[in-house]
Amino acid sequence: MNTSSGDVLLHDWDIGKLIASNAKLGNLCREEVYGILTCEPPMATSEYPHTRQSESGSFRQFQPPWVKLFPWLHYSKFEDGAFCRACAIFDPSSIRGQSLGQFVTQPFKMWIKGLEKIKEHATLEYHMTTIAKCKSSSLHTRIHQEL
Repeated sequence: MNTSSGDVLLHDWDIGKLIASNAKLGNLCREEVYGILTCEPPMATSEYPHTRQSESGSFRQFQPPWVKLFPWLHYSKFEDGAFCRACAIFDPSSIRGQSLGQFVTQPFKMWIKGLEKIKEHATLEYHMTTIAKCKSSSLHTRIHQEL
């Protein structure tokens, strides 16, 4: 069976699993990157675990409609958290002055502030740079031809 990094199965397309295994996302082959960029999360909210939020004590969960608003958003079942596909794959580490964290090297899990934090990530300079890299790649053209 093909694996990308040790025991990480290629067909999983779960960025959280790849990051947790210390896989170098920049070293993925074109087909692996394509798989991650095109995988679609389930749209039924019942398929996502309800996570207790420490701030409020209430249970919250990932909201699938966020992916429609922000196509770069990726839900990791392995981490029960969200990542930015573009930033995780196209390595914004060369951008100085902004630290990487949630959505890039760590999963975002604070669902109660989901939309606010997702919008905030979308405005970061390194995010906009990686989105531009993604759009200029030949994979972007292939993805849009097949949709």
